[in-house]
Amino acid sequence: MNSLFKYNLIHTTLISESKTLKITLNRKDLENTISLELLFEIESILNWAFSRIEINSILVDSCTDYFSAGLSKETVQDKDFEYLVSLKRRIWSIQKLMLSMPQTIVCDLKMGASNIAIEAFLGADQFICSDNAKFQFNHLENGYPLFSPRSILRNRFNSSLNNFLYKKTIPAIDLVNNGFLTGTYEDQVIYTQSLLTYMSTHSSFTRIQTKMILNEDLIKIAENHNVLELDYIQSLNISKDWKENINSDIHSVKRKISMTVIDGGKSS
Repeated sequence: MNSLFKYNLIHTTLISESKTLKITLNRKDLENTISLELLFEIESILNWAFSRIEINSILVDSCTDYFSAGLSKETVQDKDFEYLVSLKRRIWSIQKLMLSMPQTIVCDLKMGASNIAIEAFLGADQFICSDNAKFQFNHLENGYPLFSPRSILRNRFNSSLNNFLYKKTIPAIDLVNNGFLTGTYEDQVIYTQSLLTYMSTHSSFTRIQTKMILNEDLIKIAENHNVLELDYIQSLNISKDWKENINSDIHSVKRKISMTVIDGGKSS
């Protein structure tokens, strides 16, 4: 099937039956890892769809079973600090767009996702995945910060985010219980078709009004948090610690921590 527009890293189609714009991450050779170029293409198609109220819903999925490997150490190893800042800015732009768009946005995380791939789409209205999906919030392990305004993270994960950050993997059932996932499926095609068809029965007026009521205050608060957090992250650049963390050996770090505990830090 031909793409609606010509993009390098995403594939776009229209599902006429439910009046749905389908956006598919389409970099199979790289496990749909997140990059600035990919985020730019996502933002571009969302801007196009923003004024098309005749589109009832937007479905974001991927061409692979695992939604996305997110951001890897290798992706940022040779980048300067401004690359991380650019990622944060782009992610917030996409989140803000999704929160304010007239369409209902569904993100199908399929068999799971990692770190920034989860964050980039937190502006969606609903999140679904396979019953057997696994997730990783492995930011700390990879040596880079959370990119979302804290109000967005708290809104989506309540108080459980602290626990998620320290778990190796998170099964789908945990995110259902937390309220992040709105549903899981055994048969993806049947589930998504049913969901999108149901959404197509909603009037544009009630859909837009509901999103405005739910998200207006969240957007304002998140905007302020984003500005403050950008200032904070910029200040951390003075020490360049983030680059050292990415390139360091995790076992060496653990050993240093253990030695500090044992001798009270005298050896350092």
